[in-house]
Amino acid sequence: TISRPLAALATRARKLASGDRTVKLGLVRRDEIGELARAVDEMATELDGRSAEVAELAATISHELKSPLTSMRGAAELLLDGAADDPQVRERFLSNILCDVDRLDRLVTRILELSRARADTEEFSRVDLRDLVALATVETSSLDRVAVRTPERPLPVVAQRTHMVAAIRN
Repeated sequence: TISRPLAALATRARKLASGDRTVKLGLVRRDEIGELARAVDEMATELDGRSAEVAELAATISHELKSPLTSMRGAAELLLDGAADDPQVRERFLSNILCDVDRLDRLVTRILELSRARADTEEFSRVDLRDLVALATVETSSLDRVAVRTPERPLPVVAQRTHMVAAIRN
């Protein structure tokens, strides 16, 4: 009553671990073994959801990185094709390239912030939203024209400080 269901559970769990997401452990038992099987099924479902989130994030990041890279490639090709001969055109294309480099830098910084946020165990605390907005906007690029007005009174929120700054900056 114990060893056979556990052996079957272990075999199915190994199949799940090897990537076979079609396997369901679903033992229809009302004891601890059935409870364990349901917990493993829930874990597999949760992992599938996270895997889908990671795939979507990778697609979004790829798209966000491709846009400035395509723009930089176009500007560089035009410069090579003779646009560099005209000082005004050259300056405009080089300025565009620098803007795209800044954009890529911000994207990479945000990706790093996201990875840290996932791994971070920072506690929630009461903070003034005005201070977080000020901190987030001080670090923006001079190319980003950001105007910020906050009320005179405090704006208390309960949040993870680092995560809120990253969200505001984004």
